Amino acid sequence: MDRILKIQTLLKDFNLDGWLFYDFQNRNYIAHWILNINPKEHFTRRWFYFIPKDGEPIKLLSRVEPHKLEHLPGKKILYLTWIELREKLKDILKNYKLIAMEYSKNCSIPYISILDAGTYEILKSLNIEIVSSANLVQMFSLISEDEIKTHYEAGEIIKNVLFKTFENIKYFKNEYEAQQFIYNELICNNLTTDGDYPIFAISENSANPHYMPTKSNFKKIEYNKPFLIDIWARVNKENSIYYDITWVGFYGDKIFEKYKEVFEIVKSARDLAVEFINEKLSKNLPIFGYEVDDVVRSYIEKKGYLKYFIHRTGHSIGKNVHWINVNMDNFETHDDRRILNGCLFSIEPGIYIENEFGIRSEINVYIKDNQAIITTIKQDEIIIIV
Repeated sequence: MDRILKIQTLLKDFNLDGWLFYDFQNRNYIAHWILNINPKEHFTRRWFYFIPKDGEPIKLLSRVEPHKLEHLPGKKILYLTWIELREKLKDILKNYKLIAMEYSKNCSIPYISILDAGTYEILKSLNIEIVSSANLVQMFSLISEDEIKTHYEAGEIIKNVLFKTFENIKYFKNEYEAQQFIYNELICNNLTTDGDYPIFAISENSANPHYMPTKSNFKKIEYNKPFLIDIWARVNKENSIYYDITWVGFYGDKIFEKYKEVFEIVKSARDLAVEFINEKLSKNLPIFGYEVDDVVRSYIEKKGYLKYFIHRTGHSIGKNVHWINVNMDNFETHDDRRILNGCLFSIEPGIYIENEFGIRSEINVYIKDNQAIITTIKQDEIIIIV
């Protein structure tokens, strides 16, 4: 019930008439998460759960599954036919106009864009204006100060694993061997990556942002070659928070000037993003994810490398390494969500020159007391191993 009251308070804050949750066959993971629905519970029929800004919530359920959503408060209404479903939905919403759902106009934020086109058409025919629930959802997924402690806990271990990897690079035969070394070190120290492997890429393979060596597909580690390491993991316990970093280095004694030049550009772009966020926050000005991406992208463009920056500036981090909060993105998506206290995200500009090398420098940033706090180790010099 506390969660319902919180939702109703938020609806008033955002000037919305209600939040309509809709699902069919467990497709709306956001609804299941927000409403604390047992992840093992399976639904075979369509259901709606409407929370108005004032008053009692309403459940619209199939007569075939009348006992679903029993843990939630509210009046229960049952339907049987598709015609009856539409009629009762119309009656439930007849006094409301502006309603939030898991929808994103033009799919600007695809992580939120779950509502199917057909159901959207039904609601529009009822003269309902559907708006995105993205900002509401973010209010339930901010990282608390207790949760961020697990992020730091994972970070101490990852830092040790990273530098242990540097010490052993000259002994690895190939990328896959290095990758497996990192992964095993994480697991042995009670971290989890939820089944994903870290990235270890050397030479031209580092120009592929998501390159992943495998047992049968890898490159030998050779002298006088650059390398990239991307590690993400969390403490192996419920509700822990990910820590995600990318560092680069050079194995050899003949580091080339272009590599050093690109590293300085990437590093400066990264730091510029944090400065921009803190400047806006210090003035109590609203700041949005797309703005941070614009600042970083503009800087890299001035340096002549924009065509080599082929992904967003950063992603939200939480209980998944790619979380559901605001991303630093106006490239792959247009993320117009506001950066709030409790947001945790990466800043990771990258320049990837095909058939040569790639450089990405990734830090994590946590917003606390209107300040952007860097929570990870930050690379300011190229790691050189001879």
